[in-house]
Formats: sequence, structure tokens, C-alpha cells
Amino acid sequence: MPTEAVKSPATGIAWTRGTAATLALLLFFSTALRLACLSKPYFVDAKSHVHAIESGTLLIQPPGYFLFNLGGLLTAHLLHCTPAHALNVDNLLFGELGVLFFALLCLRRFAPGHAFLLAACYAASPIVWFTADIHSTYASVTAFAPLLFLCCEDWNMFPLGCFFWALMTGFRPSDGIFVLPWLLWQGSHRSWSTRAKAVAVATPALLVWLIPTAYKLGGWLAIVRTNQKQAASVAQGLLSSHTSIHSTTDLIRLAAGLLLGWGLLLPVVFFALATRAKALLPVRSALLWIAPGLLFFALYYIADSVYVAYLLAAGLIAAGYLLQSRSPQRRTTLYAASITLSVLFMLLARPVAGGGKNNAILNAYLFKFTRWSLEHEYAPRLATLLGACGQPDVLGTCGTN
Repeated sequence: MPTEAVKSPATGIAWTRGTAATLALLLFFSTALRLACLSKPYFVDAKSHVHAIESGTLLIQPPGYFLFNLGGLLTAHLLHCTPAHALNVDNLLFGELGVLFFALLCLRRFAPGHAFLLAACYAASPIVWFTADIHSTYASVTAFAPLLFLCCEDWNMFPLGCFFWALMTGFRPSDGIFVLPWLLWQGSHRSWSTRAKAVAVATPALLVWLIPTAYKLGGWLAIVRTNQKQAASVAQGLLSSHTSIHSTTDLIRLAAGLLLGWGLLLPVVFFALATRAKALLPVRSALLWIAPGLLFFALYYIADSVYVAYLLAAGLIAAGYLLQSRSPQRRTTLYAASITLSVLFMLLARPVAGGGKNNAILNAYLFKFTRWSLEHEYAPRLATLLGACGQPDVLGTCGTN
């Protein structure tokens, strides 16, 4: 006899023993993948984060990432562990919360079988997976992104969504700014009293990291100035003042990040955003979430493919709506192929041996995001692989972290 579904007032999801068991299996699958690939501090600003915690400064280069480093400090004291291990714990927690929140979001919108397969695609996404294993801020947004959709659209808890947006912005200020048009659009559908509550709860959450950041950087305006200076010093996109042949690497890096993030669902995502934006509110919402950051990355600057982490959940939800009209067999086949390819890529891919520009691009923008690179602390820049660090129009960090 089938188990009777019990609808939870908190989540709006009809729970059965099968639903709970499948969710537990999904989280076990996600945790096992991440624990198999834990890294030492080496990627991007990882060592700077660890040093900021050890020294008590809690800020690195602009925008500082005060909240992320503070979280690492608190975890280190709570668990009596090193800052490096504390950041591992924090990012593993963010990674698992991201899978949980995304699964709840899918269960709110799709049939259980469809929902869990789509959530497994999110869990197995190389970018989502990779961010949970490195000592950087990207894992946080893989959790905050689906949580914001849940709060603002599915649970009708807009003030709570604004609170989490403020925290998300504290962890990754650029992503918070990219999401702000979406949040304002969400607020335009609410009453003035709801908007007032949202401002009341979001403001303290913003100030808790803005005040110490402004204090350490030298004032409120210093936050803006230092970030502008930082961006201008490394930007190579078409809208920057440093356009050159190297600006094409930004587009390659972005394309690689989207391919790694969405895998085989990449064409489905873009087709969904292009064809369903006017017909389906969630897809139109996803488009507004994705567009600002995507345009910035394409036209101005993207330092690493992991920058796309915050927009992956929105894209997969858009893909889920498009695939809802497909037969369950075809949909399951596509999801299973995407999950399998993502897992095999992360576990088995290796850098390409030999020189040449094509191999250097593959190693710097694709094979850097694998289990092998995590184990071997492999994070080369394209300019390093090409021996082009001495060229004056190569901007930003050159070398291996």
C-alpha cells in the first residue's frame, strides 16, 4: 500500500517516505562526491583567506570578503581546528545546503522524479562541486541562489529573502549587485508594508559586514573606489579600456564556465531563456537573475570560470521548465547523461600534455576544475602556460596560485 503524502506547511511539499529517502540519498551522493575531492588552500585567494583569519585582519584585497573570513574564524574557534579546515567545513556546509535548497525548489515546481534528477544535475555540476572543495567564497552563492528563489517566489517570504540577499552580498558583493535588479523586480510586486519590512531586516544584515569593511578600507567611499580600481586594473573585456586579443580569453573563460556549470543542459538552458521568457514567470525571473552578471562577464571581466556559480541554479530551473513538456523517458535520459558526464569529467579528466595555445586553453579553463587539479593543486593561468606573462596587455595575476 502506498504511503500517504503529508504536505508540509513550512515547505509546501507533499512528503512521503520515498520523498524523504530520495532526498537523503541525494545529499549522501553530494557529500560523497565532495569529500572525495577536498583540497588544500591553493586556488585563487585561498591562502589569503587563511592568512586573513590567522592574523585577525579578516580582509583581503577589495572587496575584502569580511563575512566569509569571519565565518571561517568562528568555525575555527567553535571546532578548535585550523582556519584551512574551518573553511573546508564552511564550504562543504554551503555546498550541501545548496543541494538541499535546490532540491526543495525543484520539489515545489516539478514532479518528484523530475525534481530529484534535476537536483542531481545541480549536485554533480563540476562548478557547483568544485566550489565546495576549495577555500574561496563561491560555494556560498550556490546555497544562497536557490534559497532566494524559495523565499521570494515559492514561500512568499520576501523580507526573509532580502535578509538572505544581504548576507549573500556580504559573502560575494559582486554577485549581490548582479542579483539586485531581480530583487527590486520581486519587490515591485509587493505591498509598501512588505517592502518596509524587507528594508528593516536587510539593513542590519548589510551593515554587519559593511561597517567593518569600511573601517578597515578607510571609509564608505573607499569601498567603491578600491573596488573600481581593482576591476579596472584587471578588466580585459570589450567594454574595458584594455581591449586586445587577450579580451577574447574572457569570452572563452565564460563559455567554459557555462559548459562546466550546465553540462549537457547548456543548450536547453539558453533555449528555455530565449523561447519561454514571455510565457512563464519563473523563466522570465531566471532570465532577469542571469542577464546582468552574464553581460558583465561577457563584456567587461571574468577572472575565473567559477564566477558563474551564482547563476547556475536559475539556469537549471529554466531548463527544467522547458523539459517538463518532454516525455519522462527522454527527460530522464538527458538528465542521466548529464549527471554521468559531469561525474566522469570531475573524477577522470586530466590536463592535456604538450604545448600549444589550444592545449593551454583546455588546461587553464576546463581541466583546472577536476579532482586531479584539486589533488595536485593545479591552477595555472593561461598567460603562464603560453609564456606570455611579460606582455604589457596581459592584466591581472600571472602564475600559479
